[in-house]
Amino acid sequence: MSLMWLKNDSDLTAQISPDFWSNPADYINRHAVVVKKSGYHRNVFSFNIDESDKRILIKHFVFSTFKEKLKWKLGKSPAKKEWDILNHLSDNGVATPKPLAFGSQKNETTYEAWLIIEFVNGAVTFDQVRPPKSIKQTLAATRELAKTIAGLHFASVRHGDLHSGNLLYIPPRPKNSPPYQGGVVEDRGGSNTNSSNSSNSSNSSNSSNPSTTDHGSRTTDHGFHTWLITDFQRSKNNCFSRSDFVSDLVQLNHCLGKKVRLGVRVVFIKTYLEKFDELTKTDNEVADWEWKKLFNEIGHKARLYSIHQAKIRSKRCESSNRDFAALKEIIPDNINLNLFENAWVHRGASKQLISDLVNLVSDENWYLNADITIIKNRPSVAVGVWSHPQGNLFIKQYRYRKGLGEKIMKSLHKSKSHRNWKSVWRLRHLHINTPKPLMVAWSPMGGVIVWESLSNGITSEAALLR
Repeated sequence: MSLMWLKNDSDLTAQISPDFWSNPADYINRHAVVVKKSGYHRNVFSFNIDESDKRILIKHFVFSTFKEKLKWKLGKSPAKKEWDILNHLSDNGVATPKPLAFGSQKNETTYEAWLIIEFVNGAVTFDQVRPPKSIKQTLAATRELAKTIAGLHFASVRHGDLHSGNLLYIPPRPKNSPPYQGGVVEDRGGSNTNSSNSSNSSNSSNSSNPSTTDHGSRTTDHGFHTWLITDFQRSKNNCFSRSDFVSDLVQLNHCLGKKVRLGVRVVFIKTYLEKFDELTKTDNEVADWEWKKLFNEIGHKARLYSIHQAKIRSKRCESSNRDFAALKEIIPDNINLNLFENAWVHRGASKQLISDLVNLVSDENWYLNADITIIKNRPSVAVGVWSHPQGNLFIKQYRYRKGLGEKIMKSLHKSKSHRNWKSVWRLRHLHINTPKPLMVAWSPMGGVIVWESLSNGITSEAALLR
């Protein structure tokens, strides 16, 4: 199938090179820089337009599974969904990056899609932002975020994935500095701007508004905090259910709770309700019982959401990703590597430390090593602290005993150590303080799990005996 494009009529789209439209993959290879690479199906690139300082962002999707191809044929692929919702929000004046074009192509075994949006200069994701020391500035930024989310919900869109990486923040400009270019920015009244000032407005509308750039984007003002929402692949349009909007607020509360105090989140809820009432032309003031009831509901659901997220993330500790890796990826040349199966390592550990650790535990009598302080040595388990130049490690080995349950676990190359590995990482994802596990593995002698050792830590039993 030939490459097909849907384009929005804007000056920025017209300035993109014809070579890109005819062969985007080749043009990206020659001119674009990588912004983000995903192990799943999406890569993100950006490049300058001609010799100017204007940039665009390209999301490249590749769909290969049966489920992904079925969604494509039904017109419900993540790429097409994001394109449709971005246009809908742009038409309704919600603060999002401006959509420029959408391309699709069917290959022999895969489907490809390209989503072209404007690059927002001066913006950073919320996960890279620390709240300002001034509570006044923090509250000002919080109120603007609440207004932006209220505008999103007023446009009948549920985001579905509101985390800190999907919130773009443009800090206030210092006085006498040039304006940031790019990004649809809400006006001082909030995210509900007039349709004539939206991202897809005509050139005549843009020229009549002195606060817009030549491609329809607004600029930030001095002392004004700006938020833009991105990544709508899990979003849903035409949402009018309260539960849909509350689910967004729960995700956002989970995100804000890691960075701001409780009082700031209260201000967010009150501002959100006030702005939503204003947009829906509800003249009633927000009563105390209204925001308190909503805040309590969000708090309860946020706790359940945190547990659910930790459960999902704990499954990733036995797969290769940015946090974890298979042992053979870290030390592929180690001579003792063949003794270990289903072995996973936290990427934060040094290769030398992991290599020395593997050499140690490959010995059946590792606990007799001169650098090991034995804590427990029983037929079922051996525990010790290993002193290494790069730090002390706590090693626990569940010895293989020939019971039925252990024979089953042996056939799966798993043991109690793998169950502990997942449980501890689940606790850490819930922000519960516990020593960090560095490695888990199955060996013919039994399962091994290794933690960082707390050098100054003692057991509660030892503390009571003092």
